[in-house]
Amino acid sequence: MLPKIQIFQMINLMKRPLIIITAPKGILACKYMDVKTANDTDDTLCTFSNVNNYKEILNSPVVECSNKAQHLGIYKGMKGYYALLKLI
Repeated sequence: MLPKIQIFQMINLMKRPLIIITAPKGILACKYMDVKTANDTDDTLCTFSNVNNYKEILNSPVVECSNKAQHLGIYKGMKGYYALLKLI
């Protein structure tokens, strides 16, 4: 059985859409999400720049990640696909 992954793409905010991919252990999202807030709330978050859809997140490098994401082995520059695997 595959783990539950949800993909949300909302309306355009300014020039880019708000994109969030949630997995059992954390979130991949565009830079509209704030890593500092994720650290303050002890959430697992990886952010990506200049992405317009979830496929671009999976093919793009992580720009920033929360402390909790780093503890899972996710690092700046890791492709989104591999970061997602660590969140499953």
